[in-house]
Amino acid sequence: MLAMQQALHNLTTWASTWKITFSSSKTQMVIFHAAASLPPAWNIFKLTLSHFSIAIVDTYTYLGLILHKRLDWTPHIKEIIRKATATSHHIARLAFYTVKSRPSLPVIRQLIHTVLITKIAYALPFISLPRNPQHTLMLQLKRLLVIPLRRSLGLPHNAHHDSVFIETRTLPIPYLQLYHTLLFARRYIKQASSASQQRERYQQLFSKSLFEITSLLPTNPLFAIAVRCRIMSCPITSTIPRLLRARNDQLWDAVFDRFYHEWYRPQHPATRTSPDNTHSLFPCYQLMPVIPNNSLPSYFRLLSPSVASIVSRLRFNRARLNQSLNKRHVSPSDKCPTCTDVVETVEHVVMSCPRYDAARFACFCHLSAITKQPPLSASFPFPFLLCSFPPDVINAHATQFVRIIGTFLSSVQRMRNM
Repeated sequence: MLAMQQALHNLTTWASTWKITFSSSKTQMVIFHAAASLPPAWNIFKLTLSHFSIAIVDTYTYLGLILHKRLDWTPHIKEIIRKATATSHHIARLAFYTVKSRPSLPVIRQLIHTVLITKIAYALPFISLPRNPQHTLMLQLKRLLVIPLRRSLGLPHNAHHDSVFIETRTLPIPYLQLYHTLLFARRYIKQASSASQQRERYQQLFSKSLFEITSLLPTNPLFAIAVRCRIMSCPITSTIPRLLRARNDQLWDAVFDRFYHEWYRPQHPATRTSPDNTHSLFPCYQLMPVIPNNSLPSYFRLLSPSVASIVSRLRFNRARLNQSLNKRHVSPSDKCPTCTDVVETVEHVVMSCPRYDAARFACFCHLSAITKQPPLSASFPFPFLLCSFPPDVINAHATQFVRIIGTFLSSVQRMRNM
């Protein structure tokens, strides 16, 4: 303590000589400790600078990062939520489905990535998020991203959050932290002064040996970063040259593929006998253990926001059809109002309900004219009419397919408010 006070006394003399004033409100001190409280002897720990006492505080903001005396990241996370909430609400207001001239989902998604996520992701690799996904702070962070995306899709509140992220090709908060951790790790390795130092840093972060990671102290900021890098084992991080050559979008795709795999697995357990409880996007992703590409589904780009929201509600099985309404205890029956003995599912409405025969026949005729195939051949499965095309669909025709299907679903919407 005496040495610290002597150093501050030297600063006071230097400031007086050069006519420099220290701010008493900005000059604060944090005593970091692991115990629940400091020993009583620390209560008399007082330091002075330029004839004012330095206040002892619990938290201090340094370069936008809130440091807590016990390295608790809750104050920093709460500050992130406070700053990002207004931005999220502004974007959600633009995306509200009742606004006729609202932007399309690609525009909303771009706003989220460039304005909202930049606020959330600041210093994200260096903080520790709550491990429980149902923690209040984690739920608040998730809602910041989900609400504008869900509104742009025209989905109700009960839409499954992770499915919203999958459909919009957006990373949830834990995977967003993993992505920015990889960006930091790549920059950290690139800044090494020699090839040997690059190898040393790569081994430190991406080593397969658990011993080498645990050799870092838990208080070392690289400890948590190394743990996250180690779980992200994929071809793009397998060697130093691949990691250093990787583009940001390639790293994003690698993290998204991991998210999709971990999302897909619990949706399809071997013991499931009925698909009714699945949170998978219905039914477009039921047979896709690996997502074909990480670009947005084409219907967002080719259809107007109002028509695209019809497709989204059908793909999520959240349209205002009796089966979905009955499961949510909104409708007393799950039967089709036209076919009174048949459950009104999405597949029934799109594929077989006679009420929409004329619109469906016109749609099939237009599709057949393009593909030169019979209207109801195996090339027209149910997901096809929800803009989820099989791999053999010719890309040159995809634009025409989406617009024809959008016209058909708009006709169905006019006859049955979905």
